[in-house]
Amino acid sequence: TAQRDPLAAINEQEFRYAHVFNDLSVGQQGRLVARLHDSADPRVAHVVDERQGDASLFRPEVIVRTDSQVHLLAWMGRSFRPPVPRLYQGSTHALVFICGECPSDATLNGFPSDWTMINDLEWRGQYRMFSMPLSPKQAAARYFQVVAERVVRLDPSLSTGLIPELIGSARVRF
Repeated sequence: TAQRDPLAAINEQEFRYAHVFNDLSVGQQGRLVARLHDSADPRVAHVVDERQGDASLFRPEVIVRTDSQVHLLAWMGRSFRPPVPRLYQGSTHALVFICGECPSDATLNGFPSDWTMINDLEWRGQYRMFSMPLSPKQAAARYFQVVAERVVRLDPSLSTGLIPELIGSARVRF
């Protein structure tokens, strides 16, 4: 719930906590993000720097690393626009990747395993929580490069098949 310690809830529920967090009001989400920002727990990365792109559209706020997963809480604005014409029949034209100790200019195609797609309908002017399995590189990382990208074209010669365009990125440190 919104009253519970968010770190304890994430540690206990892992990715399932996103179902609770993502349905809270923006005010409740903001208070939980602030509590995580104030945490001295070594599992919480909350020092954000080296921002690039449109921070009003995508802004990483905090990362929580648990034994088996990495969890990102990020601000997602309202002005996301998918490419025209659409690339897919569905409504997923953006992605986020969380890369342990990657350079600030990292893109999806340089690190094709630590990412997840974002549905176009998720851009609603609120915080969102994303979770993914913790890779060995992420488990030992001192910082994460977090990048949101919009898919603008498809290219079968690439391992991901995707040509991205930066939405926003930041380094999130412990």
